[in-house]
Amino acid sequence: MPFLLSESTSPLYPIWENTSPTEILFADPTVTGYETLIASIPAELPVVVLDPNRDAIAQISEILSHQKQPLAGLHILSHAQSGMLHLGKSVLTDENLPEAEISQWAKSLTPDADILLYGCNLAADLGGFVTRLAAITGADIAASDNLTGSAALGGDWELEAHTGPIEVQIPLDAEAIGAYQGILAPTDLFISEYVEGSSNNKALEFYNGTGSAIDLAAGGYSVEMYFNGNTTAALTINLTGTVAHGSTFVLAHSAASFAGIANQTNGNGWFNGNDAIVLRKNGIILDAIGQIGVDPGTAWTGGGASTLNRTLRRKSAITTGDTNPSNSFNPSLEWIGFPEDTFSGLGAHNAAPQSPSLVAILTISRTRVLPFLTPAPLPQILI
Repeated sequence: MPFLLSESTSPLYPIWENTSPTEILFADPTVTGYETLIASIPAELPVVVLDPNRDAIAQISEILSHQKQPLAGLHILSHAQSGMLHLGKSVLTDENLPEAEISQWAKSLTPDADILLYGCNLAADLGGFVTRLAAITGADIAASDNLTGSAALGGDWELEAHTGPIEVQIPLDAEAIGAYQGILAPTDLFISEYVEGSSNNKALEFYNGTGSAIDLAAGGYSVEMYFNGNTTAALTINLTGTVAHGSTFVLAHSAASFAGIANQTNGNGWFNGNDAIVLRKNGIILDAIGQIGVDPGTAWTGGGASTLNRTLRRKSAITTGDTNPSNSFNPSLEWIGFPEDTFSGLGAHNAAPQSPSLVAILTISRTRVLPFLTPAPLPQILI
């Protein structure tokens, strides 16, 4: 039976007084359908369901600090995207991992312990997050560089990337894997294309990869535009319509030359290259382009990408939005730039060819695991 930290009155109290587990699985309850997965975990492998209202890393640290003997394996079931682990309310990257706290995990792990991270595309950044976590903990880390979850949605349960020999096995059985109907990616709408073209040739495309259709009006989805560094939105557009799973929704200026292909149009004054854009759901920020409260001059730029007179398409490894519109914005980190008045990709997220450099990166990660990681046998699924 899983131990629910959200129901515990004393989370610091040792949760296995009479046992000495060699592995623990930590499950993020924000993963839709996680109950299906943990139901198949062998009885001898303790499962801890994290409290979504508390810091996840702190909870894991608390549990580990009270183990009677070093653990050979940790399993963390959560959402992820390229280089980002979504754990509870936190989004962890190789730059913001709490090193001082996580380094203490090593005291609770054997010298050759494994940490298995279940989440979509976590290692698709060529392993920056994975190698950083390995360096901090001293453990061998395994993660996926593609979708993790239901095969019907394009996922699998292989952890293709690893920093060393992985001896711990994936503890999910074939029945649970077959029954699970989701993927371990953050599940909501995000901006997949941005068009800032000549005159009124402006558009935003949104992609639904959640596994279910989204009713935009019922869900309270809206787009806000913040002009010239202002901290208050000058234009809010409430979205209407339904977006099927795997489909896109195009919002365009009503005077755009391609307005006929849009799902919704609006004729007000729209954004320029120096204006921030935010996608919200019932007031909650799902995604952002630019930085609220900052006027960059004419555009946000970086790595050859720009928000001025360009089309930007989200990189295929990005499966969720940027939920912090107050942080600095470099479009090249998550976007691929195309020339002004490029409209051919609207309505088909990732259908257009990616840039040669990105294709090369993805090919390397699939055929050689990761170029700088030590090849090792992949963990096997227990059946």
